[in-house]
Amino acid sequence: MLKLIIMEKIILDDKEITIRKLAASDLKNARKFANYINNLIEEDVYLTADKKYSLKQEAEFLKIQIEKIKKKNSVFLVAEKEKKVIGVASIERMSGKQGHIGLFGISIAREWRGLGLGTRLIGKIFDMAKKDFEPSIKMITLDVIADNKPAFSLYRKMGFEEVAVLPRYFQHKGGLLDIIVMNLYL
Repeated sequence: MLKLIIMEKIILDDKEITIRKLAASDLKNARKFANYINNLIEEDVYLTADKKYSLKQEAEFLKIQIEKIKKKNSVFLVAEKEKKVIGVASIERMSGKQGHIGLFGISIAREWRGLGLGTRLIGKIFDMAKKDFEPSIKMITLDVIADNKPAFSLYRKMGFEEVAVLPRYFQHKGGLLDIIVMNLYL
C-alpha cells in the first residue's frame, strides 16, 4: 500500500503548497486529477493529449502509475494547494535495453507558473529518482517544444543538455512545431 507521504510544505505567493508522493488514496480522488489535466487540455498547453479525460480514464491512469511506483519503475509527485492539484511531476523508467533511462514529465497550473514551483518539483523528483529506482537509472530524458522558452530555460538551469531537435514533430494549433530532446546524466 502506498501511503500518503508529504515531501515538503512551501509558501508561494503567500499560499501554503504541499508537495507529496502519489498515494493509493488518490485512486478515490481521481476527479481532482481529472479536473487538473482537463484544465491544462482546455488551456491548450503543450501536452500530447488532445481531448479531455473521463473520470474512468483518469482513475485507470492513476492505478497504472501506482503499480509502476510499487515496482520501482516510476516516481510521481503532486503539488497541492488546499487539496487542489496545481502541479505534477514524474519520472518513469523506460523498458528493456533502455531501462537505465527515466522519462521526465512535469506540468504546472497556469496561475502557479513562474513562481518557482517547477524548480521545487524537479529538485524533489530528482532526489526521489536517485533513491527510489531499483536498479538505479543513469539518465533522465525529456522532450520540450522549441517555442516553450520558460520550460527550456528551466531545464537548462536544472542541468539538462540539448541532444537533438526533431523538426515539425508536434502538432499544435494548426502548425507543426520542433521538439528539443534534452538529457541529464546522473
